[in-house]
Amino acid sequence: MKKWIHVPAIVCACVLALLNVSYAVGPKLSDMSPLGVGNKHNFSSLNTNPNVTKKAVSETQICIFCHTPHNATGQRPLWNRLDTTRTFKLYSSQTLVIDNPGTRGKSNYGTLNGSSRLCMSCHDGQTALGAVVSVPTTIATVGGNIPVFDRISSHHPVSFNYNASVVADIEALKGAGQYIYPIAGTYGVKLDYQGRVQCTSCHDPHQDKSNDGLIPFSVGDTYDHVCGECHKTTPSF
Repeated sequence: MKKWIHVPAIVCACVLALLNVSYAVGPKLSDMSPLGVGNKHNFSSLNTNPNVTKKAVSETQICIFCHTPHNATGQRPLWNRLDTTRTFKLYSSQTLVIDNPGTRGKSNYGTLNGSSRLCMSCHDGQTALGAVVSVPTTIATVGGNIPVFDRISSHHPVSFNYNASVVADIEALKGAGQYIYPIAGTYGVKLDYQGRVQCTSCHDPHQDKSNDGLIPFSVGDTYDHVCGECHKTTPSF
């Protein structure tokens, strides 16, 4: 049984102040103010964010581009897009422990899956933004397709189990005390429901935490905050 502890708001505010936490919170996906400006994943025609050049011509629904309550594809969460047919190469390195033969069985690294693969149903550079399964015809959009995200092979590993056993293997080769498990969650970094690191571990499509656009859709307000959720070697904040 879960036990809930009530913490007064003033206490939370004091703790955040002591930690010197500063969130530069940008617009939520559904935030249409001021002047109709929403975050970059709001593809409705009502979004007047000048950074959103790819959006619907007349469709005003916001969620429809990714989700539908009826006739979904069967993928979580109520997914409204078909699976991409593009093949993506995942991040690789000679020092990537999760890809070592001895650890690969624990990390299950090597296949793009979960929410990371769902992201690619838009970010594959070839699937139309308005191609959703809940309507008979493709929603008319302007600006063309979203460019392919080709940095999966050079940016950061995704779609792998991150648990105590995997961390132990990493630290056996990298040195003890460099990684954190379980993730503390102070800045919102989280694993998926199967305990895997995904794109959504660091990027939240529904809430942009950066007003300046330097860390689009990031769950924290600085790179140090986000990286420090797993990597103890990140500079102190």
